[in-house]
Amino acid sequence: LLDGKTTSLIGNPKDMFMDTELMSELATDVPDLRMRLGITDNEVVYMSLDSRIKNVIMTVEDSTNKVKNSFVFMGTGVKLLVTDLSASGKLFWRALLGGTLQPREVETLRRTASDILTFIPFIVILILPITPLGHVLVFSFIQQNFPALFPSQFTSARQKSMRRYEDLKKQLDDVLEQEGLKWREEQFSKA
Repeated sequence: LLDGKTTSLIGNPKDMFMDTELMSELATDVPDLRMRLGITDNEVVYMSLDSRIKNVIMTVEDSTNKVKNSFVFMGTGVKLLVTDLSASGKLFWRALLGGTLQPREVETLRRTASDILTFIPFIVILILPITPLGHVLVFSFIQQNFPALFPSQFTSARQKSMRRYEDLKKQLDDVLEQEGLKWREEQFSKA
């Protein structure tokens, strides 16, 4: 019923003040929403070929962006894990050779050991063939009831702090590069 009304509004010449692009987008989104929600009517939903193509393209783009963001998130988490393992290995080696560790360094070793132990179940849950909704439900349940089961590298807070660190490092490198160019120019002008 709603689909038929939106489709009839698009072709109605007396409503010239309506934004046709908005209405065509609405005509595309309403059937998609009905399909996702599982709402059925006894009437047939009529969509033009252009609307169907737009709907498919939007769905593919949305899915592609979600997959890309997931891979970036996982890649960043693995990168953080490797960095933590490297730093912890150096700390552990220093402790083995008889050096003393600061309390902060001991805490880093503990966190990394905990992260490695929780990384294995985390990956197993990711690999299990569960529906996307099942993954969301399982991970939200685990995050609410067992927050320590997530490796710290795969939390959004840790990844945000890494992005901030990388941005600051890039800014510092840019400033140092500019200062180095100024120093070289001064040395060149003195010579």
